[in-house]
Amino acid sequence: MTSKLFKDSIVIGFALFAMFFGAGNLIFPPFLGNSVGDQFVPALFGFLLTGVGLPLLGILACSRAEGSFEKIASRVGPRFAMVSTAILILALGPVIAIPRTASTTYELGIVTLFPSANSLITTVVFFAVCLFFVLKPTSIVDAIGKFLTPVLLIVLISIVVKGGSSIIIKDSDISNISVEVNDSSLVVSGKTNVDSVEVKGDGTAVKGDETSSVRTVTVADDVETVDISDGKIDSIKAGDSSVINVSGETTISNSDGGKFVADETVKLPESATKLSIKTVTLKNTDSAKKDYEVGDIFDFLGFSVVVKYDDNSEKTIALNSNNANVKGFDSSKEGSCTVSFTYNGNSVDGSISVTISPSSKEYKKLLDEGIDLLLDGKYDE
Repeated sequence: MTSKLFKDSIVIGFALFAMFFGAGNLIFPPFLGNSVGDQFVPALFGFLLTGVGLPLLGILACSRAEGSFEKIASRVGPRFAMVSTAILILALGPVIAIPRTASTTYELGIVTLFPSANSLITTVVFFAVCLFFVLKPTSIVDAIGKFLTPVLLIVLISIVVKGGSSIIIKDSDISNISVEVNDSSLVVSGKTNVDSVEVKGDGTAVKGDETSSVRTVTVADDVETVDISDGKIDSIKAGDSSVINVSGETTISNSDGGKFVADETVKLPESATKLSIKTVTLKNTDSAKKDYEVGDIFDFLGFSVVVKYDDNSEKTIALNSNNANVKGFDSSKEGSCTVSFTYNGNSVDGSISVTISPSSKEYKKLLDEGIDLLLDGKYDE
């Protein structure tokens, strides 16, 4: 009995978690944390009170009323119960929730992976899957708790473990930020003051603006390159082998270690060790993606360059959207194109040819047309 009660509690708990956890729960807490700055504790208390406490009270109230909202509302009056229940069902159904979930699924989940996907078809498929899970009302809790929630948790854990590729901070005062994922970007804008930024991910880009400031940037010894653009930085500490690419309207007051490759618009301290780039050469690209479909975006994974500096030192640097621009890539139509690059504004010696094939959707369309012609006996035409 105790074992069954524990199992049921886990399943029901998972089901409640999955039903209440939505896109807003994933997006709003980081936004709130970014906005409150050092007022973290009261903000956390307020969020738990409203985002967790109120829904929990609602569940308890419904359980006391045998799971019926109508019974709760009928304490005010039968007409109020009927009207409020109708409004609630309409809001949770055709007026708000159904259009919102359909558009969110399509815009965030489908278009990012399949840009040419038809919204009507994906919406029908999405709600067909939903219908499959709710055809038996008595099994909804089991279906969500046993199947959907574990999938959701696996996705969430993978997001947390992998980390984000971009951190955006605006109009906030932050004491410390640690960037540990390679090829990440930290964007500091507005009236933002950051005491300390620790860069532990190679290829990190730190971007500011004229109104933001960072007191100290500390670059880990094993970080090869960092890209900094715009903003004010009081001090940079880095290992002697780290190369710091600085561009835009950037002012750095003090430096301790590191070698700087800077534009003419950059203001560096006299103590800074300065480098200039002599050549940038595209490295072996055997592992890079060379076959694309119509509508695909360019994938930098596998592309790297060998940068030679004026002190004859060399570094092999992975290209990414922060430090490189791609030229000649056009996936709007099928065919082949020659792709070249610039690295931090420097032309890269070497290019690569990529192939653009019809999308899977186009293949299916052609196949369907061929089948129709065969069925109609008009294949020869």
